[in-house]
Amino acid sequence: MNVFRLAGDVSHLVAIIILLLKIWRSKSCAGISGKSQVLFALVFTTRYLDLFTVYISAYNTVMKVVFLALSYATVYLIYMRFRKMYDSENDTFRIEFLLVPVIGLSFLENYAFTPMEILWTFSIFLEAVAIMPQLFMITKTGEAGVHHHPLPVLPWPLPSSLHSQLGVALPHGGLLRPDRRGVRRRCRPFSTAISSTFTPQGCSEEKET
Repeated sequence: MNVFRLAGDVSHLVAIIILLLKIWRSKSCAGISGKSQVLFALVFTTRYLDLFTVYISAYNTVMKVVFLALSYATVYLIYMRFRKMYDSENDTFRIEFLLVPVIGLSFLENYAFTPMEILWTFSIFLEAVAIMPQLFMITKTGEAGVHHHPLPVLPWPLPSSLHSQLGVALPHGGLLRPDRRGVRRRCRPFSTAISSTFTPQGCSEEKET
Protein backbone atom coordinates (compact mmCIF):
# COMPACT_ATOMS: atom_id res chain seq x y z
CA MET A 1 0.00 0.00 0.00
CA ASN A 2 1.22 3.50 -0.85
CA VAL A 3 2.52 5.32 2.23
CA PHE A 4 1.02 8.65 1.12
CA ARG A 5 -2.43 7.16 0.82
CA LEU A 6 -2.15 5.45 4.19
CA ALA A 7 -0.96 8.67 5.86
CA GLY A 8 -3.81 10.61 4.27
CA ASP A 9 -6.41 8.05 5.32
CA VAL A 10 -5.13 7.87 8.91
CA SER A 11 -4.87 11.64 9.41
CA HIS A 12 -8.34 12.10 7.92
CA LEU A 13 -9.83 9.38 10.10
CA VAL A 14 -8.19 10.77 13.25
CA ALA A 15 -9.53 14.25 12.43
CA ILE A 16 -13.10 12.98 12.12
CA ILE A 17 -12.86 10.97 15.34
CA ILE A 18 -11.45 13.96 17.25
CA LEU A 19 -14.32 16.13 16.01
CA LEU A 20 -16.93 13.55 17.01
CA LEU A 21 -15.40 13.13 20.46
CA LYS A 22 -15.28 16.90 20.96
CA ILE A 23 -18.97 17.22 20.11
CA TRP A 24 -20.03 14.23 22.19
CA ARG A 25 -18.03 15.07 25.31
CA SER A 26 -18.96 18.75 25.33
CA LYS A 27 -22.58 18.09 24.29
CA SER A 28 -22.20 21.04 21.96
CA CYS A 29 -21.45 21.79 18.33
CA ALA A 30 -20.79 25.49 18.87
CA GLY A 31 -18.21 26.87 16.45
CA ILE A 32 -18.66 24.02 13.98
CA SER A 33 -20.07 24.60 10.51
CA GLY A 34 -22.82 22.12 9.82
CA LYS A 35 -22.67 23.06 6.15
CA SER A 36 -19.04 21.97 5.89
CA GLN A 37 -19.91 18.65 7.51
CA VAL A 38 -22.80 18.14 5.06
CA LEU A 39 -20.44 18.83 2.16
CA PHE A 40 -17.92 16.31 3.47
CA ALA A 41 -20.68 13.72 3.81
CA LEU A 42 -21.66 14.47 0.22
CA VAL A 43 -18.02 14.03 -0.82
CA PHE A 44 -17.87 10.50 0.58
CA THR A 45 -21.33 9.58 -0.68
CA THR A 46 -20.57 10.48 -4.30
CA ARG A 47 -17.07 9.00 -4.12
CA TYR A 48 -18.10 5.65 -2.67
CA LEU A 49 -21.18 4.85 -4.76
CA ASP A 50 -19.24 1.87 -6.11
CA LEU A 51 -19.10 0.33 -2.63
CA PHE A 52 -21.37 -2.55 -3.57
CA THR A 53 -20.29 -2.93 -7.18
CA VAL A 54 -16.48 -2.75 -7.14
CA TYR A 55 -14.30 -4.72 -4.73
CA ILE A 56 -10.66 -3.70 -4.43
CA SER A 57 -9.60 -4.94 -1.00
CA ALA A 58 -10.92 -5.46 2.52
CA TYR A 59 -9.06 -2.33 3.66
CA ASN A 60 -10.64 -0.26 0.92
CA THR A 61 -14.16 -1.48 1.69
CA VAL A 62 -13.81 -1.01 5.46
CA MET A 63 -12.43 2.50 5.10
CA LYS A 64 -15.26 3.49 2.78
CA VAL A 65 -17.88 2.27 5.25
CA VAL A 66 -16.11 3.95 8.20
CA PHE A 67 -15.79 7.32 6.47
CA LEU A 68 -19.43 7.26 5.39
CA ALA A 69 -20.68 6.26 8.84
CA LEU A 70 -18.58 8.81 10.73
CA SER A 71 -19.45 11.62 8.33
CA TYR A 72 -23.18 11.07 8.68
CA ALA A 73 -22.80 10.60 12.44
CA THR A 74 -21.24 14.07 12.60
CA VAL A 75 -24.11 15.56 10.59
CA TYR A 76 -26.61 13.80 12.86
CA LEU A 77 -25.01 15.18 16.02
CA ILE A 78 -25.00 18.73 14.65
CA TYR A 79 -28.49 18.89 13.14
CA MET A 80 -30.35 16.47 15.40
CA ARG A 81 -28.79 15.50 18.73
CA PHE A 82 -27.28 18.88 19.62
CA ARG A 83 -29.19 21.14 17.24
CA LYS A 84 -29.98 23.64 20.02
CA MET A 85 -26.26 24.40 20.26
CA TYR A 86 -25.81 24.74 16.51
CA ASP A 87 -24.82 28.31 15.55
CA SER A 88 -26.95 28.62 12.42
CA GLU A 89 -26.85 32.43 12.55
CA ASN A 90 -23.14 32.44 11.75
CA ASP A 91 -23.11 29.39 9.50
CA THR A 92 -24.39 31.37 6.53
CA PHE A 93 -21.99 30.54 3.70
CA ARG A 94 -23.94 30.03 0.47
CA ILE A 95 -22.83 26.58 -0.58
CA GLU A 96 -24.41 26.95 -4.01
CA PHE A 97 -21.39 29.13 -4.85
CA LEU A 98 -19.32 25.97 -4.37
CA LEU A 99 -21.69 23.37 -5.77
CA VAL A 100 -22.45 25.06 -9.10
CA PRO A 101 -18.83 25.42 -10.30
CA VAL A 102 -17.89 22.02 -8.90
CA ILE A 103 -20.74 20.37 -10.80
CA GLY A 104 -19.69 22.18 -13.97
CA LEU A 105 -16.06 21.12 -13.63
CA SER A 106 -17.12 17.54 -12.98
CA PHE A 107 -18.79 17.39 -16.38
CA LEU A 108 -15.87 19.06 -18.13
CA GLU A 109 -12.92 17.26 -16.48
CA ASN A 110 -13.26 13.53 -15.88
CA TYR A 111 -11.75 10.18 -16.87
CA ALA A 112 -14.86 9.09 -18.73
CA PHE A 113 -18.24 10.68 -19.36
CA THR A 114 -20.20 8.18 -17.27
CA PRO A 115 -22.33 8.82 -14.15
CA MET A 116 -19.91 7.06 -11.77
CA GLU A 117 -16.83 8.83 -13.11
CA ILE A 118 -18.54 12.23 -13.11
CA LEU A 119 -19.67 11.76 -9.50
CA TRP A 120 -16.20 10.58 -8.48
CA THR A 121 -14.68 13.69 -10.09
CA PHE A 122 -17.33 15.81 -8.35
CA SER A 123 -16.19 14.40 -5.00
CA ILE A 124 -12.56 15.29 -5.68
CA PHE A 125 -13.31 18.90 -6.54
CA LEU A 126 -15.84 19.30 -3.72
CA GLU A 127 -13.43 17.91 -1.12
CA ALA A 128 -10.97 20.68 -1.94
CA VAL A 129 -13.49 23.43 -1.10
CA ALA A 130 -15.79 21.79 1.47
CA ILE A 131 -13.90 23.53 4.29
CA MET A 132 -14.91 26.99 3.02
CA PRO A 133 -18.13 27.31 5.11
CA GLN A 134 -16.10 26.53 8.24
CA LEU A 135 -13.47 29.15 7.38
CA PHE A 136 -16.21 31.67 6.57
CA MET A 137 -17.82 30.97 9.93
CA ILE A 138 -14.50 31.60 11.67
CA THR A 139 -14.15 34.99 9.96
CA LYS A 140 -17.59 35.97 11.29
CA THR A 141 -17.12 34.77 14.87
CA GLY A 142 -13.40 35.46 15.18
CA GLU A 143 -12.75 31.99 16.56
CA ALA A 144 -13.28 28.33 15.75
CA GLY A 145 -14.82 27.68 19.12
CA VAL A 146 -13.32 25.78 22.06
CA HIS A 147 -15.05 22.64 20.83
CA HIS A 148 -13.48 22.65 17.39
CA HIS A 149 -10.02 21.15 17.32
CA PRO A 150 -7.74 22.66 14.63
CA LEU A 151 -6.88 19.21 13.25
CA PRO A 152 -10.33 18.58 11.77
CA VAL A 153 -10.48 22.09 10.30
CA LEU A 154 -7.64 22.21 7.77
CA PRO A 155 -6.01 18.85 7.01
CA TRP A 156 -9.20 17.06 5.89
CA PRO A 157 -9.07 17.94 2.17
CA LEU A 158 -5.30 17.98 1.78
CA PRO A 159 -3.79 14.49 2.00
CA SER A 160 -6.40 12.45 0.16
CA SER A 161 -7.36 15.13 -2.34
CA LEU A 162 -3.82 15.99 -3.38
CA HIS A 163 -2.83 12.35 -3.63
CA SER A 164 -5.94 11.53 -5.65
CA GLN A 165 -5.41 14.38 -8.09
CA LEU A 166 -1.64 14.62 -8.45
CA GLY A 167 -0.55 11.07 -7.72
CA VAL A 168 3.07 10.09 -7.15
CA ALA A 169 5.90 11.48 -9.24
CA LEU A 170 8.10 8.83 -10.84
CA PRO A 171 11.91 8.99 -11.07
CA HIS A 172 11.84 9.28 -14.89
CA GLY A 173 9.61 12.33 -14.70
CA GLY A 174 6.28 10.69 -15.31
CA LEU A 175 3.35 10.46 -12.96
CA LEU A 176 1.60 7.49 -11.37
CA ARG A 177 -1.97 8.40 -10.54
CA PRO A 178 -4.81 6.36 -8.98
CA ASP A 179 -8.34 6.54 -10.32
CA ARG A 180 -11.49 5.72 -8.34
CA ARG A 181 -11.08 1.98 -8.95
CA GLY A 182 -7.63 1.85 -7.37
CA VAL A 183 -6.00 1.41 -10.78
CA ARG A 184 -2.92 3.51 -11.31
CA ARG A 185 -2.25 5.30 -14.56
CA ARG A 186 1.27 5.95 -15.79
CA CYS A 187 1.04 9.38 -17.37
CA ARG A 188 3.18 11.65 -19.45
CA PRO A 189 5.85 13.91 -17.89
CA PHE A 190 4.74 16.00 -14.92
CA SER A 191 4.21 19.31 -16.71
CA THR A 192 1.89 17.68 -19.24
CA ALA A 193 0.12 15.36 -16.82
CA ILE A 194 -1.02 18.26 -14.63
CA SER A 195 -2.94 19.82 -17.51
CA SER A 196 -4.70 16.52 -18.16
CA THR A 197 -5.25 15.51 -14.55
CA PHE A 198 -8.71 14.09 -15.16
CA THR A 199 -8.32 12.86 -18.72
CA PRO A 200 -7.03 9.48 -19.87
CA GLN A 201 -4.87 10.97 -22.62
CA GLY A 202 -1.23 10.09 -22.23
CA CYS A 203 -1.90 7.51 -19.50
CA SER A 204 -1.66 3.73 -19.41
CA GLU A 205 -3.18 1.62 -16.67
CA GLU A 206 -1.18 -0.32 -14.08
CA LYS A 207 -2.32 -2.42 -11.17
CA GLU A 208 -1.84 -0.82 -7.76
CA THR A 209 0.80 -2.56 -5.64
